[in-house]
Amino acid sequence: MPFRAPSPPPVTSKRRIRRRKPKPAFQTVPKLSKIEKLLYPHANEIKEDVTNWNNFCLVMNAMDSDDSDLEDHLSSFSPENEIMFPKSAY
Repeated sequence: MPFRAPSPPPVTSKRRIRRRKPKPAFQTVPKLSKIEKLLYPHANEIKEDVTNWNNFCLVMNAMDSDDSDLEDHLSSFSPENEIMFPKSAY
């Protein structure tokens, strides 16, 4: 049985191959029971704020620092921002 010739290596791409991360599953505001509404009148606002904060954290955790689209977006800002807010201050 003759052996097959090895296949050639794949052609290297000039573009950087980037895998997309799955988008985070956002949380929704849970429903309050009638007792909770009576005991804590501002509970709905607090739960909305907490849910918004959790969703923001999900987005920040899912962001890829090597994302070229993000770099392009950030580079489009004026260099005056660097004068007002130097990176060394962080």
